[in-house]
Amino acid sequence: MEPRACPVFSLVSVTVAPGIIPPCVLPIGPEKVCTQILTFQGLCETEGGTWYGNLQNCCQVQKQDPTVSLLPHDAWTMRDVRWHEHISTSIR
Repeated sequence: MEPRACPVFSLVSVTVAPGIIPPCVLPIGPEKVCTQILTFQGLCETEGGTWYGNLQNCCQVQKQDPTVSLLPHDAWTMRDVRWHEHISTSIR
């Protein structure tokens, strides 16, 4: 059986939920990581996280607890002519 090539795709301008998604801090190993990808409190807590529904972003969480790391809000990749992948992220 021959190995299959994995399809390469990307999503552009995908909206997960309307409005602001409150931050959720997840324990990942010994780290505490803040993200805004879990769209409701029950999902955050099911994943072992702490929901910050009274705050608007992870920067506000980090001001309250400087030990919290920030998960990048956006991520994208580009490839050059030799198909080397370059990954960029941004934190808002």
